[in-house]
Amino acid sequence: MSPLTAPYNDSMRIGSGFNSYTQQLRVNDAVIKENKTALTDKDLRGNSTGKADTISQQVTFTSKFVEHASDITEALNISGALEIKYQGMGAKAAGSYLDSSKVKESDINYFVQVKVVNQQLIADDATKFNVIPNIPVTNQKRFTEVYGDSYISGFLEGGEFNALLSIKLNNKENATKVKGALSVELSKAGFGVFNKSEIAQNSETSITYGHFEFISIYTLMGTDRVSWAGGGDIRDARTKLEGWTIDSMAKAAFAFPDQVRKIPQRTHAVITKYSALRSYQLLSNKGSPLDYENAGVYTNSLLERYLDYKDIWKAIGIRMLYSFI
Repeated sequence: MSPLTAPYNDSMRIGSGFNSYTQQLRVNDAVIKENKTALTDKDLRGNSTGKADTISQQVTFTSKFVEHASDITEALNISGALEIKYQGMGAKAAGSYLDSSKVKESDINYFVQVKVVNQQLIADDATKFNVIPNIPVTNQKRFTEVYGDSYISGFLEGGEFNALLSIKLNNKENATKVKGALSVELSKAGFGVFNKSEIAQNSETSITYGHFEFISIYTLMGTDRVSWAGGGDIRDARTKLEGWTIDSMAKAAFAFPDQVRKIPQRTHAVITKYSALRSYQLLSNKGSPLDYENAGVYTNSLLERYLDYKDIWKAIGIRMLYSFI
Protein backbone atom coordinates (compact mmCIF):
# COMPACT_ATOMS: atom_id res chain seq x y z
CA MET A 1 0.00 0.00 0.00
CA SER A 2 1.31 3.47 -0.90
CA PRO A 3 2.23 5.68 2.04
CA LEU A 4 0.05 8.64 2.98
CA THR A 5 1.76 11.79 1.72
CA ALA A 6 1.32 15.56 1.58
CA PRO A 7 3.01 18.17 -0.65
CA TYR A 8 6.36 19.23 0.81
CA ASN A 9 7.22 22.72 1.96
CA ASP A 10 10.34 24.06 3.66
CA SER A 11 8.66 24.43 7.06
CA MET A 12 8.12 20.67 7.41
CA ARG A 13 10.27 18.92 10.00
CA ILE A 14 10.66 15.26 10.82
CA GLY A 15 8.54 14.31 13.85
CA SER A 16 6.19 17.32 13.59
CA GLY A 17 2.48 16.86 14.17
CA PHE A 18 0.25 17.10 11.10
CA ASN A 19 -3.45 17.37 10.30
CA SER A 20 -3.99 15.14 7.26
CA TYR A 21 -7.39 16.72 6.48
CA THR A 22 -6.39 20.39 6.45
CA GLN A 23 -2.77 19.57 5.52
CA GLN A 24 -1.51 21.94 8.18
CA LEU A 25 1.45 21.51 10.50
CA ARG A 26 0.82 21.13 14.21
CA VAL A 27 3.18 21.03 17.19
CA ASN A 28 6.90 20.44 16.65
CA ASP A 29 8.46 17.23 18.01
CA ALA A 30 5.13 15.44 18.39
CA VAL A 31 7.15 12.26 17.94
CA ILE A 32 10.72 11.93 19.21
CA LYS A 33 13.40 9.30 19.74
CA GLU A 34 13.16 6.68 22.45
CA ASN A 35 15.88 8.55 24.41
CA LYS A 36 13.58 11.63 24.44
CA THR A 37 15.70 13.71 22.08
CA ALA A 38 14.30 15.51 19.05
CA LEU A 39 14.64 14.12 15.55
CA THR A 40 16.71 15.91 12.90
CA ASP A 41 17.51 15.36 9.24
CA LYS A 42 20.60 13.46 10.35
CA ASP A 43 18.26 10.68 11.51
CA LEU A 44 16.84 10.19 8.01
CA ARG A 45 17.92 7.10 6.11
CA GLY A 46 17.40 6.64 2.38
CA ASN A 47 16.59 3.40 0.57
CA SER A 48 18.61 4.09 -2.58
CA THR A 49 22.09 2.77 -3.29
CA GLY A 50 24.69 3.41 -5.96
CA LYS A 51 25.44 6.42 -8.13
CA ALA A 52 22.85 8.79 -9.60
CA ASP A 53 22.90 7.11 -13.01
CA THR A 54 22.09 3.70 -11.50
CA ILE A 55 19.25 4.72 -9.15
CA SER A 56 16.09 2.65 -9.60
CA GLN A 57 13.27 5.17 -9.91
CA GLN A 58 9.54 4.86 -9.41
CA VAL A 59 7.90 6.84 -12.24
CA THR A 60 4.17 7.51 -12.62
CA PHE A 61 3.02 9.18 -15.86
CA THR A 62 -0.51 10.59 -16.24
CA SER A 63 -2.05 12.40 -19.23
CA LYS A 64 -5.79 12.86 -19.55
CA PHE A 65 -8.70 15.21 -20.14
CA VAL A 66 -10.24 16.38 -16.87
CA GLU A 67 -13.62 17.93 -16.11
CA HIS A 68 -13.46 18.82 -12.43
CA ALA A 69 -11.15 20.98 -10.34
CA SER A 70 -11.04 18.21 -7.76
CA ASP A 71 -9.45 15.93 -10.39
CA ILE A 72 -6.49 18.31 -10.41
CA THR A 73 -6.28 18.88 -6.66
CA GLU A 74 -6.39 15.12 -6.07
CA ALA A 75 -3.59 14.57 -8.58
CA LEU A 76 -1.55 17.30 -6.90
CA ASN A 77 -2.30 15.67 -3.54
CA ILE A 78 -3.87 18.88 -2.21
CA SER A 79 -6.80 18.42 0.16
CA GLY A 80 -10.15 19.94 -0.75
CA ALA A 81 -10.21 21.61 2.67
CA LEU A 82 -6.94 23.44 2.01
CA GLU A 83 -8.02 24.50 -1.47
CA ILE A 84 -11.37 25.87 -0.24
CA LYS A 85 -9.62 27.81 2.52
CA TYR A 86 -7.14 29.48 0.20
CA GLN A 87 -9.73 30.06 -2.54
CA GLY A 88 -11.80 31.92 0.03
CA MET A 89 -8.79 34.09 0.86
CA GLY A 90 -8.18 34.78 -2.83
CA ALA A 91 -4.86 32.94 -2.71
CA LYS A 92 -3.43 29.70 -4.01
CA ALA A 93 -3.03 26.68 -1.80
CA ALA A 94 0.48 25.98 -0.60
CA GLY A 95 2.26 23.75 -3.05
CA SER A 96 -0.26 24.47 -5.81
CA TYR A 97 0.67 26.17 -9.06
CA LEU A 98 -2.94 26.12 -10.14
CA ASP A 99 -5.93 28.35 -9.57
CA SER A 100 -8.58 25.65 -9.61
CA SER A 101 -11.32 28.19 -10.39
CA LYS A 102 -9.75 28.53 -13.85
CA VAL A 103 -10.50 24.86 -14.46
CA LYS A 104 -14.15 25.55 -13.74
CA GLU A 105 -14.17 28.50 -16.14
CA SER A 106 -12.61 26.49 -18.98
CA ASP A 107 -14.44 24.30 -21.47
CA ILE A 108 -11.59 21.85 -22.14
CA ASN A 109 -8.81 20.89 -19.74
CA TYR A 110 -5.95 18.50 -20.41
CA PHE A 111 -3.65 17.52 -17.57
CA VAL A 112 -0.15 16.02 -17.70
CA GLN A 113 1.74 14.82 -14.64
CA VAL A 114 5.02 13.00 -14.13
CA LYS A 115 5.81 11.82 -10.60
CA VAL A 116 9.30 10.49 -9.91
CA VAL A 117 10.53 8.97 -6.65
CA ASN A 118 14.28 8.41 -6.35
CA GLN A 119 14.18 7.35 -2.74
CA GLN A 120 12.15 7.46 0.46
CA LEU A 121 13.81 9.05 3.48
CA ILE A 122 12.60 7.56 6.76
CA ALA A 123 13.63 8.08 10.39
CA ASP A 124 13.57 4.63 11.98
CA ASP A 125 14.15 6.18 15.42
CA ALA A 126 10.84 8.08 15.35
CA THR A 127 9.09 5.82 17.85
CA LYS A 128 8.06 7.79 20.95
CA PHE A 129 4.88 9.85 21.18
CA ASN A 130 5.81 13.06 23.00
CA VAL A 131 3.17 13.82 25.63
CA ILE A 132 2.97 17.54 26.47
CA PRO A 133 2.28 18.27 30.17
CA ASN A 134 -0.96 20.13 30.93
CA ILE A 135 -2.45 19.27 27.52
CA PRO A 136 -5.57 17.11 28.04
CA VAL A 137 -4.90 14.48 25.39
CA THR A 138 -8.21 12.80 26.22
CA ASN A 139 -9.98 15.88 24.82
CA GLN A 140 -10.51 14.96 21.16
CA LYS A 141 -10.86 18.53 19.89
CA ARG A 142 -7.88 19.83 21.85
CA PHE A 143 -5.78 16.82 20.88
CA THR A 144 -6.42 17.46 17.19
CA GLU A 145 -5.71 21.19 17.55
CA VAL A 146 -2.32 20.52 19.14
CA TYR A 147 -1.14 17.25 17.61
CA GLY A 148 -3.27 16.78 14.51
CA ASP A 149 -4.07 13.16 13.65
CA SER A 150 -0.65 12.12 12.34
CA TYR A 151 3.03 13.06 12.19
CA ILE A 152 5.74 13.51 9.58
CA SER A 153 7.71 10.27 9.52
CA GLY A 154 9.80 10.86 6.40
CA PHE A 155 10.06 12.41 2.96
CA LEU A 156 9.94 11.40 -0.69
CA GLU A 157 12.87 12.62 -2.75
CA GLY A 158 12.61 12.90 -6.51
CA GLY A 159 10.59 15.27 -8.66
CA GLU A 160 7.16 16.18 -9.98
CA PHE A 161 6.13 17.80 -13.27
CA ASN A 162 2.62 19.20 -13.80
CA ALA A 163 1.12 20.89 -16.83
CA LEU A 164 -2.43 22.02 -17.51
CA LEU A 165 -3.79 23.07 -20.89
CA SER A 166 -7.07 24.98 -20.53
CA ILE A 167 -9.24 26.22 -23.37
CA LYS A 168 -12.15 28.66 -23.30
CA LEU A 169 -14.42 28.28 -26.32
CA ASN A 170 -16.03 31.22 -28.08
CA ASN A 171 -18.64 28.84 -29.45
CA LYS A 172 -19.41 25.84 -27.27
CA GLU A 173 -20.89 24.02 -30.26
CA ASN A 174 -17.31 23.53 -31.45
CA ALA A 175 -16.34 21.64 -28.28
CA THR A 176 -16.25 18.18 -29.89
CA LYS A 177 -14.41 19.43 -32.97
CA VAL A 178 -11.82 21.36 -30.97
CA LYS A 179 -11.28 18.52 -28.52
CA GLY A 180 -10.72 16.16 -31.44
CA ALA A 181 -8.23 18.53 -33.06
CA LEU A 182 -6.43 18.99 -29.78
CA SER A 183 -6.30 15.22 -29.34
CA VAL A 184 -4.57 14.92 -32.71
CA GLU A 185 -1.91 17.44 -31.69
CA LEU A 186 -1.41 15.72 -28.35
CA SER A 187 -1.12 12.34 -30.04
CA LYS A 188 1.50 13.71 -32.45
CA ALA A 189 3.47 14.96 -29.45
CA GLY A 190 3.48 11.47 -27.95
CA PHE A 191 0.43 11.45 -25.66
CA GLY A 192 -1.84 8.47 -26.42
CA VAL A 193 -5.21 10.11 -25.89
CA PHE A 194 -7.33 8.15 -28.37
CA ASN A 195 -7.27 5.41 -31.02
CA LYS A 196 -6.33 5.54 -34.72
CA SER A 197 -9.91 5.64 -36.01
CA GLU A 198 -10.58 8.75 -33.95
CA ILE A 199 -7.41 10.35 -35.32
CA ALA A 200 -8.59 9.68 -38.88
CA GLN A 201 -12.02 11.09 -38.10
CA ASN A 202 -10.61 14.32 -36.70
CA SER A 203 -7.47 14.71 -38.82
CA GLU A 204 -9.03 17.35 -41.09
CA THR A 205 -9.75 19.66 -38.18
CA SER A 206 -6.91 22.05 -37.44
CA ILE A 207 -6.38 24.08 -34.29
CA THR A 208 -6.76 27.75 -35.20
CA TYR A 209 -7.26 30.85 -33.12
CA GLY A 210 -10.43 31.62 -35.09
CA HIS A 211 -12.31 28.73 -33.44
CA PHE A 212 -11.49 29.45 -29.84
CA GLU A 213 -9.40 31.54 -27.50
CA PHE A 214 -6.92 30.22 -24.98
CA ILE A 215 -7.03 31.23 -21.34
CA SER A 216 -3.24 31.45 -21.44
CA ILE A 217 -1.94 33.57 -24.30
CA TYR A 218 -0.33 32.28 -27.46
CA THR A 219 1.44 29.12 -26.33
CA LEU A 220 -1.56 27.21 -24.95
CA MET A 221 -0.03 27.25 -21.48
CA GLY A 222 1.33 30.32 -19.72
CA THR A 223 4.17 29.98 -17.26
CA ASP A 224 1.64 29.63 -14.45
CA ARG A 225 0.27 26.52 -16.17
CA VAL A 226 3.48 24.48 -16.04
CA SER A 227 5.17 23.65 -12.78
CA TRP A 228 7.91 21.29 -11.67
CA ALA A 229 9.98 20.38 -8.64
CA GLY A 230 13.33 18.69 -9.11
CA GLY A 231 15.33 18.25 -12.29
CA GLY A 232 16.79 21.76 -12.32
CA ASP A 233 15.74 24.09 -15.15
CA ILE A 234 14.08 21.71 -17.62
CA ARG A 235 13.31 24.37 -20.24
CA ASP A 236 15.37 24.54 -23.40
CA ALA A 237 16.54 27.86 -24.85
CA ARG A 238 13.53 28.19 -27.16
CA THR A 239 11.02 27.52 -24.39
CA LYS A 240 12.68 30.13 -22.19
CA LEU A 241 12.33 32.66 -25.00
CA GLU A 242 8.92 31.80 -26.48
CA GLY A 243 7.12 29.95 -23.69
CA TRP A 244 5.60 26.47 -23.57
CA THR A 245 4.03 24.65 -26.50
CA ILE A 246 2.54 21.15 -26.68
CA ASP A 247 5.75 19.82 -28.23
CA SER A 248 8.10 21.45 -25.72
CA MET A 249 5.87 20.34 -22.84
CA ALA A 250 5.91 16.74 -24.11
CA LYS A 251 9.67 16.80 -24.60
CA ALA A 252 10.18 18.10 -21.05
CA ALA A 253 7.75 15.57 -19.56
CA PHE A 254 9.37 12.55 -21.24
CA ALA A 255 12.90 13.68 -20.29
CA PHE A 256 11.91 14.62 -16.74
CA PRO A 257 12.82 11.33 -14.96
CA ASP A 258 16.39 11.50 -16.29
CA GLN A 259 16.68 15.11 -15.14
CA VAL A 260 15.39 14.16 -11.69
CA ARG A 261 17.86 11.30 -11.49
CA LYS A 262 20.61 13.94 -11.56
CA ILE A 263 18.92 16.74 -9.59
CA PRO A 264 16.31 15.45 -7.11
CA GLN A 265 14.58 17.34 -4.33
CA ARG A 266 12.00 16.65 -1.66
CA THR A 267 8.51 16.58 -3.11
CA HIS A 268 6.29 15.09 -0.39
CA ALA A 269 6.24 14.42 3.32
CA VAL A 270 5.39 10.88 4.40
CA ILE A 271 2.54 10.98 6.93
CA THR A 272 1.94 8.30 9.57
CA LYS A 273 -1.02 8.01 11.94
CA TYR A 274 -0.26 8.20 15.67
CA SER A 275 -2.12 4.92 16.11
CA ALA A 276 0.78 3.18 14.32
CA LEU A 277 3.09 4.00 17.25
CA ARG A 278 3.43 1.36 19.96
CA SER A 279 4.31 4.08 22.48
CA TYR A 280 1.03 5.83 21.69
CA GLN A 281 -1.00 2.66 22.14
CA LEU A 282 0.64 2.02 25.53
CA LEU A 283 -0.54 5.35 26.95
CA SER A 284 -3.25 4.71 29.54
CA ASN A 285 -4.80 8.14 28.89
CA LYS A 286 -4.08 8.46 25.17
CA GLY A 287 -6.22 10.91 23.24
CA SER A 288 -8.30 10.10 20.22
CA PRO A 289 -7.72 12.40 17.22
CA LEU A 290 -10.59 13.16 14.89
CA ASP A 291 -11.08 10.55 12.16
CA TYR A 292 -10.86 12.01 8.65
CA GLU A 293 -11.02 8.77 6.67
CA ASN A 294 -14.22 9.68 4.78
CA ALA A 295 -14.14 13.46 5.11
CA GLY A 296 -11.89 14.01 2.09
CA VAL A 297 -14.41 12.50 -0.34
CA TYR A 298 -17.19 14.82 0.83
CA THR A 299 -14.89 17.84 0.90
CA ASN A 300 -13.90 17.39 -2.74
CA SER A 301 -17.59 17.46 -3.59
CA LEU A 302 -17.96 20.64 -1.56
CA LEU A 303 -15.01 22.13 -3.44
CA GLU A 304 -16.87 21.66 -6.72
CA ARG A 305 -20.00 23.27 -5.28
CA TYR A 306 -17.95 26.14 -3.87
CA LEU A 307 -16.37 26.81 -7.27
CA ASP A 308 -19.85 26.68 -8.86
CA TYR A 309 -20.91 29.34 -6.36
CA LYS A 310 -17.89 31.52 -7.22
CA ASP A 311 -18.63 31.14 -10.93
CA ILE A 312 -22.27 32.18 -10.47
CA TRP A 313 -21.28 35.08 -8.22
CA LYS A 314 -18.80 36.29 -10.85
CA ALA A 315 -21.45 36.07 -13.58
CA ILE A 316 -23.90 38.08 -11.45
CA GLY A 317 -21.23 40.72 -10.87
CA ILE A 318 -20.59 41.04 -14.60
CA ARG A 319 -24.31 41.35 -15.36
CA MET A 320 -24.72 44.03 -12.69
CA LEU A 321 -21.74 45.93 -14.08
CA TYR A 322 -23.19 45.97 -17.60
CA SER A 323 -26.60 47.04 -16.27
CA PHE A 324 -25.06 50.33 -15.10
CA ILE A 325 -23.31 51.04 -18.40
